[in-house]
Amino acid sequence: MYDPKGRSAKKDDHHVRVYRWLQDSEAWAHASGNEIKALLYIAKFDFGDNNGRINMSERRLAEGIRVDRKTARKALRGLQEKGFLECTSPGSFRAKRSPAAEWRLTWKSWPDRSRAATHEYRRWRSPEKTSGGETPRQRGKYSPSAF
Repeated sequence: MYDPKGRSAKKDDHHVRVYRWLQDSEAWAHASGNEIKALLYIAKFDFGDNNGRINMSERRLAEGIRVDRKTARKALRGLQEKGFLECTSPGSFRAKRSPAAEWRLTWKSWPDRSRAATHEYRRWRSPEKTSGGETPRQRGKYSPSAF
């Protein structure tokens, strides 16, 4: 349904903004497809008043992006290492109904503005660049004979 000006008449329309400065970061360029998929899925649950309290378990993430739990766990770790996500409250694995981990998107401030956005992904540097300037290909790690 649309209003007379052609805009969506739904009041609950929700979208995820992916800013250009986020996409231009080195961390984004080195993120895997599953990490990007996971980040967008988690960001979908930020409603403007719950950053730092976004509930997301590995199981829920895996079902949401249609991967297995091991892949979802790997994506969460990668997003934390690259500085896109911070775990504000770890989940518990005692039972199926135990509380899920709570997450914070680092490019957004806390809802009550008590803490500013940290943009930790901006400080992330590729391990290839920090190891003496040589890339793995230059060190011979990806030589054709290795395959």
